[in-house]
Amino acid sequence: ILFRAEKDIDAGSEILFPYFDVSGSLKQRHRRSQTMGFTCACQRCTFEQLQLPRTRAESIYKNALAKLENTFRPRLQALASSMHQRRELIKEILSLMREVEDATEISWTEQQFAWYLHLILPLANAGLWCCLQKAEDANERLSVLPA
Repeated sequence: ILFRAEKDIDAGSEILFPYFDVSGSLKQRHRRSQTMGFTCACQRCTFEQLQLPRTRAESIYKNALAKLENTFRPRLQALASSMHQRRELIKEILSLMREVEDATEISWTEQQFAWYLHLILPLANAGLWCCLQKAEDANERLSVLPA
């Protein structure tokens, strides 16, 4: 593989290249990298493998994702027609996201903080879906008003 840099790179600097979709879990990313003949040991994988386990933050984000799958997702499917219920669900999702954010460790770098929040992207996407549905409802109401 040949890389061409747009700027000077110091010797020993880490060069990041995503060999595959990096949005999956640590287990999924390791499985993908192993099919290519290596086990990823980038800073993010190392953080998730060595620093995050058995912390309050890990427990909180895993709980948040479990709640998304077991509680919120079925409700999202049933909400397509109810604006009031979507509003309530948005409040619950935002509350859970704040709880996840509050569980971060003060010693984490900005990058580690970003990796951690990336783990709850499915929850953020669910909240965004609710907001987009709410905006769509508002547009529909405006389109039926007399000109």
